[in-house]
Amino acid sequence: MATFAPQTTNCAKVLGYNAIGEWVEANNYSLAGSTRLVFLELPKQPGDDDFVMKIQFPIRKRELDLKWSID
Repeated sequence: MATFAPQTTNCAKVLGYNAIGEWVEANNYSLAGSTRLVFLELPKQPGDDDFVMKIQFPIRKRELDLKWSID
């Protein structure tokens, strides 16, 4: 499970999604299901954006394709 806990700004969320995607690709993983949000702290008032959450991505290691040919 790849996880990040962004600040509650949309910009931080986008940067976090991009960082997870880059890490997954660079480390030979692939996404293995739906993303889920885990709220650690709810907003103090309805409509506020002062909540704390984690965004989780289920991942799995990709199998390497060891087939190659010499031309």
